[in-house]
Amino acid sequence: TPRSLTKWCAAQLSAVGDRTLMSGLGTVVLGFGVHFAGLAARACGRLDEAAEHLRSAVERASTVGAHLWWAHSMVELAEVYRLQGADDRSGNVLTALEGTDLPRLSVRLARRMAEVRGAVSA
Repeated sequence: TPRSLTKWCAAQLSAVGDRTLMSGLGTVVLGFGVHFAGLAARACGRLDEAAEHLRSAVERASTVGAHLWWAHSMVELAEVYRLQGADDRSGNVLTALEGTDLPRLSVRLARRMAEVRGAVSA
C-alpha cells in the first residue's frame, strides 16, 4: 500500500543522515538525506521527527553554503510548523525566506513558498 511504502521510505531515508544523495547515469545532486527523511516523516504524520530532520537539513545546508537547499528545507520546515499548529513559527520562517533573493532563483521554490504562505494565511 502507499502508506506502507511511505513508512519504508521514511526508515531508509532516516538512515542516510547528512549524506548527499545522488542519482542517475550522470550526477544529479539531490541534497542532504535528512531533508528527504523530514519529508518522509511528515508524510507519515511524525511531525516532531520531521521538524528535527528539517532543522538538521537547514543547519547543514547553511554550514556548506548550499543556499537553495537551505531555502527548500526552510519552506518544508515552515509547512511542518504549520501542521503542528505553530503558524507564528511558520510565518517567521517564511518571512526570513522572503527577505532573500532565493525565491527569484527557483520557480519551484517560489511556488512552494506561495502554497505554504497561503495555507498559513488561511
